[in-house]
Amino acid sequence: MPIVFTCDSCFQKVETPTDAAGQKGRCPHCGHIQVIPEKSSRPTTPPTLTTSRSTVDSLLGDVRELSQHVGNAEQEQGSKGQWKNDDPEVWGEDRYASHLIHEQNRIEATSRRLMIPAVGLIVSAGALYVASVITVLVFAFYAASTPSGQSLSVPALGIMLLIVAWNCLLATLGIVGANHMRQVRSYSQAIGGAMLMCLPHAAWPLGVLFGIWALAQLARAEIRDTFRRP
Repeated sequence: MPIVFTCDSCFQKVETPTDAAGQKGRCPHCGHIQVIPEKSSRPTTPPTLTTSRSTVDSLLGDVRELSQHVGNAEQEQGSKGQWKNDDPEVWGEDRYASHLIHEQNRIEATSRRLMIPAVGLIVSAGALYVASVITVLVFAFYAASTPSGQSLSVPALGIMLLIVAWNCLLATLGIVGANHMRQVRSYSQAIGGAMLMCLPHAAWPLGVLFGIWALAQLARAEIRDTFRRP
């Protein structure tokens, strides 16, 4: 007659031959190894977990308090744009470190996506500076080639200065916006720099190409949210 006993781990009924008594055997249900008893034993009832209501209420209260605390912290984080309290006792070292790693990965991924349009805007701005220098040289050469006693008219000189000032202004703001875009720092300045490079200027075709590219990338929700990182 086989030996019938209960597994100490999963509490399932196990049957073994009589000659296996006293030897170690593996439970066919859970794989637990135990010594086979000499004779059949009565089934063992699995232990039950009993928790008092006061303990459950206490745990639920702690969960509600923690949820409220985290919600307030995230609300403060969203309104201020940064982690105001990085005390490990409040956030927990593991949670805060995980958050920092996650945010750093988001920033690096966004920076890679914006790298080409940002560099394109910087190149366009550099072309504006070159165009401004060329404009000044052209007017200087024209002034030097005029017969003696004649000089450039005031309107022509004013137009030259206006063109140079416009190109230099757009180039400077475009570089500032491109740097903010590349470093994922200021969303408004990144948008402003891309939009300004789309305005008419000496390097307009190049500025429009990379300006529209940058605006299309900045309009994506995942990129916009990365600029609002804590």
